Amino acid sequence: MLLRGLRPLGAAVASTCSRTPLTCELAHAKPIVCSFRRGYCDQGSLADSESGSQAGSDRMYDFFVDALIRAPVVGGLVDDEARSRRRSLSPGTLSIINGLDAKTSGTGAISLVNTAALGAHSRLQADHGQRRRSCTPTRRRLFSIPGKGKEGDAKPAMKPPTILVYTANNPDLFQRIFASLRQILPKDTYTITHLTQKSLIADHWQSENAVCVLLADTKTLGDLAWSKLQGYFIHSGKIIFLCQNSLLANLTNCSSTKKQASLLRSAFGNKQASLSLGKDFEQFLKKSMKTLGKTKEVSDTFHAKDVVGGYKYSVVIHKKKDQPLLLYMENRENNASALFSDATSDQLVTGGGSVLIADALQRLGIDIAVDAEEIQLTQGYMMCEPDRLTWSMTGLGYGEEMGLTPKIYVQPSDHVQTHPDLFPTASSTILPVELVKRKTGFPSWVKFDSNLYFSNLKSKSLGKALLYIPVCESTMPISRSLLDAVPTYDGILIVAGHQTKGVGRGGNQWLCPEGCAMFTFNFNIPLMSVLGQSATFVQHILAVAIVDAVRSLVEVEDFQLSIKWPNDIYYGRQFKIGGIIVTSNISGDTMHCVIGSGLNVANSKPTVCINDMLPEASDQVLTVEEVLAEVMNKFEYYVNLFENRGKEAFLKRYYDFWLHTREEVTVQNGDTGLQERVVIRGLDHHGFLEVRSKQSGKVFSVQDNGNTFDMMKGLIRPKQV
Repeated sequence: MLLRGLRPLGAAVASTCSRTPLTCELAHAKPIVCSFRRGYCDQGSLADSESGSQAGSDRMYDFFVDALIRAPVVGGLVDDEARSRRRSLSPGTLSIINGLDAKTSGTGAISLVNTAALGAHSRLQADHGQRRRSCTPTRRRLFSIPGKGKEGDAKPAMKPPTILVYTANNPDLFQRIFASLRQILPKDTYTITHLTQKSLIADHWQSENAVCVLLADTKTLGDLAWSKLQGYFIHSGKIIFLCQNSLLANLTNCSSTKKQASLLRSAFGNKQASLSLGKDFEQFLKKSMKTLGKTKEVSDTFHAKDVVGGYKYSVVIHKKKDQPLLLYMENRENNASALFSDATSDQLVTGGGSVLIADALQRLGIDIAVDAEEIQLTQGYMMCEPDRLTWSMTGLGYGEEMGLTPKIYVQPSDHVQTHPDLFPTASSTILPVELVKRKTGFPSWVKFDSNLYFSNLKSKSLGKALLYIPVCESTMPISRSLLDAVPTYDGILIVAGHQTKGVGRGGNQWLCPEGCAMFTFNFNIPLMSVLGQSATFVQHILAVAIVDAVRSLVEVEDFQLSIKWPNDIYYGRQFKIGGIIVTSNISGDTMHCVIGSGLNVANSKPTVCINDMLPEASDQVLTVEEVLAEVMNKFEYYVNLFENRGKEAFLKRYYDFWLHTREEVTVQNGDTGLQERVVIRGLDHHGFLEVRSKQSGKVFSVQDNGNTFDMMKGLIRPKQV
């Protein structure tokens, strides 16, 4: 049965309220591994249906067999002759492949048309695989994870590579897998994303930065979900199954070597594998199973080559005492592989079982950390200009725990040096802070130049108090805790050298390597002020401050750093350089905001940074310190501009920096699922996106809360939660 339509969770809604509070939050197991060349698939699906555990297991096994024996790919699509051999595919799934050959149209056609500024942005719309450049050549990145562009040039990743984890409705299982993956993967390289049931049946997760999907549950997957996964496989996706399967059990329970060989030939595909996996293969299985039965250990490998078709096959059977049995199969021609194990889910996500996941990931070409050391949280160092500024911070006390979680514990440096035993150790529940004088400076091992920062800081109050933490979980909860302790004093800038649990809008993981400007600051807005009447503009003020600050610092004319609404910083139209997150609460007549951002200044890993975009001939290298100081200067300036000259004066500057003037996008209605083409007019009086329908001419607003914005693909859709 073909899909008739999905019912999304919510709609892109019109803003009708006269006053809207600030709501912009940034922002068991026998594994199978199937590997294909990297890519993604187009839309196409079957009707979703409920299934029992046995039906889900059967679909998973059939799915694996079909994926492993799939025909060669030509030009990224399955050719006609190969398609005719795909007997195991259902008609609905075949319709997915057939649909890829046709040009998408109607609601399936999603494109971005800049009707007014196409010429102005033509330089930003070069070949998709090529790196964005300014008017002069840019320096090459050295540390990113590149693909291959034309003529062997490195192609920078637009977003960090991500590993998607599906656990159905089991968030606890996701957290355990997440913790296991953090120990396996190199730091600041891959993001780990929870793929929900509703997200899985959508197409939005299928992108080039999705390097692998881990399925830890298949009982909840219906036909629609399987078709999405199958389409992902067909277009070179990679997947690891951490769930029940029948192949390994059938293999070990077979009484006949011929049956065992036939079972594995079926997994590879009889027609292609019959010549390669012949008598020699049967002897290999007989010997391996005999060894396993006698010694309870085995480590045998079989390599074969199909001379006629050029297919190469490998089978590895591995078992050590007190360890799971492993069966690894590889079809090199299709770049497909599978790893089976009789380990339980607990064995895989805890203790030594993580070695199995690491091996599976490594076979898929995913980097694995070697001798990774656990990152330790550190104390913080606070410095003010002038030193006596702390006297005006009502609520700040020495030698006592303050605030929320983590608690803040402040002591002057002299006291810390004379009584080190009284100074607590940093943890997830407490942050010890050493108050350092300006003339003394931070310790030599701290990688932050306080003199460079303060020499560039020209603001009247914002950023005059600096709290630098070499390693913390996230600056956001620290800023909230400090706000609770010192609610009447704002503008305290908190900077992290490295974050272990950085978050973006919607709770998404944000990678935080050294060289990235990771900062938050608290900011109080009187509700009766001009900005207080339009408080959602605070994120837009920071966006303008960041872009203007960087453009002011770089020695490049027309440097293409821009704003992607609602809260992203992009270089050109391809590369995300930063993001903004804002939380708030109201107390009395004041809105207390915690404003944060992550900005790639000097970190080429995992994607690109601002310094990568500077001309090769330039000797200029931006530092985190000078960028942060200039952002504070600009933020204070634009707040005063908004307050004294009004919203329109600020918006004039905002539109100079954003990417969306008179662009056409598609808005998907959350109630009906229908899509409507609209033209972006600008921001409304709440800071939401104001658009005009091309069909009806109706003008309405789209909020940034409850919707997902794929603005570079011209689509605004309800979030899949």
